[in-house]
Amino acid sequence: MHHNSSPRRYLTWALNLALALLIFWLLDEVWDFEHFHWDADWDETVSAVVLVLLALWVRRALLRSRRVAAWLAAFASAPSAPAWEPDAPSAAEPSSAVSLAEHPDEVVLELDLLRDTLAHSPLCRALAVPLPTENVSQSLPGLLHPDDVPAAEALLAQCRQDGRRRSLELRVRDGQGQYLRCLLKLGGVRDADGRILRLIGTVTDCRRESRELARLRRLAETDGLTGLLNRRAFQRQAQEALDQGADAALLFMVDMDRFKEINDTYGHQAGDDALRLAAQALRDFAGQSGGIAGRLGGDEFAVFLPRPTPGQAAALLAQLEAALRFRPSPDAHVCAATVGMAAAQAGEGYAALYRRADEDLYRRRAQRREAAAASAP
Repeated sequence: MHHNSSPRRYLTWALNLALALLIFWLLDEVWDFEHFHWDADWDETVSAVVLVLLALWVRRALLRSRRVAAWLAAFASAPSAPAWEPDAPSAAEPSSAVSLAEHPDEVVLELDLLRDTLAHSPLCRALAVPLPTENVSQSLPGLLHPDDVPAAEALLAQCRQDGRRRSLELRVRDGQGQYLRCLLKLGGVRDADGRILRLIGTVTDCRRESRELARLRRLAETDGLTGLLNRRAFQRQAQEALDQGADAALLFMVDMDRFKEINDTYGHQAGDDALRLAAQALRDFAGQSGGIAGRLGGDEFAVFLPRPTPGQAAALLAQLEAALRFRPSPDAHVCAATVGMAAAQAGEGYAALYRRADEDLYRRRAQRREAAAASAP
């Protein structure tokens, strides 16, 4: 933006110069210092002092006058000297795609309510929208989605009335006729008389905000080591599927066997590698049946299948156990896992389903230990 020098400064200089000339004239004309006598020239002295004080009062009144300030503001914003205007586009880029280094996804707007004109900073690449510069109020139907025009007109009317800063999400038509989701923030600017003659704000590409929110959501819902859903996200998504009628869902609880031995024998890096390999096996298994996999904590995992093939529960359990038998490194022992399973019942929530799958997990582990003890010499 290119701002003009304030006209108030020039007015102050002019008044100071006029006052200095008045004092110089008084010194030269009213007082004759070669023949000056206090008794004879007292009246002229008082008149000169009163004249100087009157000039000082006039100067102060002019500088503090709101009417003069409004006139100066109007003079400063005359069409011949705009407050700021868009920079000229470069020859290598079209006028609708000049990038902003400071605000790559944002355009700054200034709407003149009296002239119904719009000035804006250079358009960014993300917002390659042909914005109108004249007859702005009449251009809204062609610029915005038809469903968003009433809300935009209401926002302009409210900002014009009280000047409060407001925001509104709009769909703006680009040069190819496609609609872009944008966030408009607009507020009024009052002149010296308190009138709202201008609206200033920004238009931001909502896609950047959506991408950032999606990234933060992924960070909040993902286990950092394995990339699976964390406990809270897994529980929420499973409950949502149950609420939508996944009455035939299967929940598998997974607990890695002898995982502590891997950490103690080969180090924590080998333990982390084993968890990543187990997570990849769970991810592949869940993806084949349209399910989700999550790390609940430590070496405890879970898989939720909302709509498995009927009658295949036992086969799926065996398939999952086989997928979780692997060797994390050439010199490490084979890892295995104990898997518990529970089938959802009508109207059952995640907490009850989790409890039954966990009980099945410990039952199967106890059976495995008893079988190992019975086979020992």
